[in-house]
Parts: sequence; C-alpha cells; structure tokens
Amino acid sequence: MGSQSWLPGEVYSLVNSQAVRHELNAKTAKSTRFAVIVLHKAKKEAASQYFQTPLIFSIYEAKGLEYDNVILYSLITSEEKKFTLKIVNQ
Repeated sequence: MGSQSWLPGEVYSLVNSQAVRHELNAKTAKSTRFAVIVLHKAKKEAASQYFQTPLIFSIYEAKGLEYDNVILYSLITSEEKKFTLKIVNQ
C-alpha cells in the first residue's frame, strides 16, 4: 500500500492487538495532530474504549477534515465479508 498523493507520506498496517492499541493511545491521546477514523458512526464507542481522544470520526463525519495523521481503526474488519477475496475453484 502506498500514498496516492504527490506529497511525501507513509502508510502502515499494524496488528490490532491490545499492546498496539495501548502504544498508539499513549503516543496520540493528547495530540491534536491525530484523528481516529471508523467505518460507521456506531463503531465510535468501541474506538473510544481504546483511544482517549475526542477526535474520533466516522468516515462520513471526517469528510473535508484534514489531520496530519489518521488512525483507521478496524476499518476493514468491521465489514470483513465485503473485503474478503473469494476464490472459486474452477
């Protein structure tokens, strides 16, 4: 995965584990430069259990907002069936 912008940037994929969530929260909780994005508004409460920031948005709420850093929390796993590649035996 890579940035689609002409501006330099990086994309990281991290394992969704308690240790990783704890470390991310410790490093970002008091920062206004990090936002947490979830797929659906209903998932905001789950994200707030792990990230102590008021900057938790659904993808629709985040439209038009700009942050230097974004944590995409459980974005694909919350709709895993839609993102799973199905291989059919031929």
